Amino acid sequence: MITCYYSSTPDFTGFFTFITIISVVWGILNVILFFKLWQMCDNVKKLAKNDSIPFREKFGAILLSGDKEKAYKLVEEKLLHDLLKTYYYYGNYSVDESRMLEEMESEIDDAKKYVHKTGFELPEHLSSAENFVAYRNKIYNS
Repeated sequence: MITCYYSSTPDFTGFFTFITIISVVWGILNVILFFKLWQMCDNVKKLAKNDSIPFREKFGAILLSGDKEKAYKLVEEKLLHDLLKTYYYYGNYSVDESRMLEEMESEIDDAKKYVHKTGFELPEHLSSAENFVAYRNKIYNS
């Protein structure tokens, strides 16, 4: 004789276990995401606090305070940063060197306007694009 066992209620315990595991993982990931977003918001506040004043404003404020040497150093640092940025940009993409020198000359001309207000002069290696490239190559290639 063949006996057949039939239950009128289907067995969903495996399915409910699976859904429970997925729900717990989902909850943990949501908590992690919440704290990551919170941390990013704090970082944005720090970034905004550090460099919220444009260069012209900083330069003007320092010059008005009477500290011409500090104003000159600010211009010199910005010029060096801009020249190196241009040098590495064009050097990395192997673009025509004349375009690089033209852009550098433009940056130097802009800096000279500010330096003139301080009463100082740019050093020889920052007075032209060719001098800067030669000086930079001399330092890094020796």
